[in-house]
Amino acid sequence: MALSNHVAFYQAGENPHGDVLVLIRKDIPATRVSCSLPNVCVIDLLLSEPTRLVAIFAPESKTWRWSELTNLTNNRCIIMGDFNVDIEKDGEKGDQLLEWIDSCHLRPVVPDSNTSLRSNRTIDYALTTGIDLTIQTYEEITNSDHKPLIGIFTDNDAKKLDGITNMSKELILYHYPQSTFAEKVRMAMGLKKLKWFSVITNRIPPRPHLDFLTGGYRRIPVLQVGADMYCDTHLILRTLDRLRPDSPSFFSNRLTQPLCWWWDKAIFEELLRLRVGLHGDKLPKEWLSDRQKFAPQITFTKADNEKDIPLTVQRINAHLAWLTNMLDDGRMFLLGDSMPSAFDITAYHLLWFIKVNFENETKDFFPELSQPRLVSWFQRIATLGHGTSIDITAEEAFKIAKQVEPSEPNYIDNKRNSKWHKGQCLQVLPNDMGREPVQGTFIAADDYEIVLRRSNESIGNINVHFPRAGFDITEIK
Repeated sequence: MALSNHVAFYQAGENPHGDVLVLIRKDIPATRVSCSLPNVCVIDLLLSEPTRLVAIFAPESKTWRWSELTNLTNNRCIIMGDFNVDIEKDGEKGDQLLEWIDSCHLRPVVPDSNTSLRSNRTIDYALTTGIDLTIQTYEEITNSDHKPLIGIFTDNDAKKLDGITNMSKELILYHYPQSTFAEKVRMAMGLKKLKWFSVITNRIPPRPHLDFLTGGYRRIPVLQVGADMYCDTHLILRTLDRLRPDSPSFFSNRLTQPLCWWWDKAIFEELLRLRVGLHGDKLPKEWLSDRQKFAPQITFTKADNEKDIPLTVQRINAHLAWLTNMLDDGRMFLLGDSMPSAFDITAYHLLWFIKVNFENETKDFFPELSQPRLVSWFQRIATLGHGTSIDITAEEAFKIAKQVEPSEPNYIDNKRNSKWHKGQCLQVLPNDMGREPVQGTFIAADDYEIVLRRSNESIGNINVHFPRAGFDITEIK
């Protein structure tokens, strides 16, 4: 076996006689899952169906209990290693392990022969859920006092994914239905009458395939085109204009970009506070916990936000009045009569958020939303729809990125930016919410966009694109 073709994952043990070492072939995308238990190594394999591998060594002297592994299991996992318990022969110890196995809906996969060469016991095996695993012992000569195990299961990624080989230039949007910023991009697809491919993500991380492609970027939505990943709606809309120039332009008016920035920054955070203040006791605890990390400047408890509801509503209404005033002259769209712009769909998506989440309170809280001209404008934008979408899986989108090389950003003139040089290691970090850093090597930048390249032997090269506004860029030394 060529060890240079593998990535090693190691977890120290509690004594000098045993640790855990896992070797994963480099062409299999894998990420380490944080686990502080000694002799327990947890790895997520980004196969066609994400699969969790938990490798263990459980000596008699172990200080952790089986129940401490419960949170490491999921609906598709393999726990494999030296359990130091023969389920059939070890009486009470075997019964305790079986009780935990049943509580986690796991299935023991045990070889036909004993695995310990010092006794006639079978103490090396696997536990699985959601996986058809077969296992057997290696019966040839070994230097160990245990027989090596050979486990086999089939990954659907080995099967051909029909229709994806020619999708390197297609638009792929990672989103979920309730995301207001994803609604902005969906409406942009509708304005341009575009065909696009839809990957539905979890509302709460992790999102294994997407995280691997972007380097850990936290926010939704993300646009993928081949092996290029575009982050943040402000850049995604500019990218749609560049890639699909034969459809209506979002930014024909120079005021569009700063107006979009004003509206998103002025309204979104206040709407989060209002939602928690009104409905915080009904929102899922895991969502509240996640959003607390996402936006630490907000306290995600009903009690802390409920008392400030009048002030929050006042702040939102001040900006709503400006928006309504833009339509007072009877214009069809916010920046004129000819066609909607990026500002129309930017204003729309947060009003859509209000209607979805505060329907019962809208009339009392936001009387501006009942103004006839604003109502007509809102309905006019709503009819744009979402274009034509086709559902694909995150695994299919991942394979598309894996099969192609990222594009060269020739549309960016690097001569205008002398701060960084090609190949320099940089970090990009959102400066408001979802502050998860992404690292890579510098490819290109202009006043609007910066491109980092991330390289990994299991997937190749990926370009990750960010807007300049709203993101901090620092050198990694």
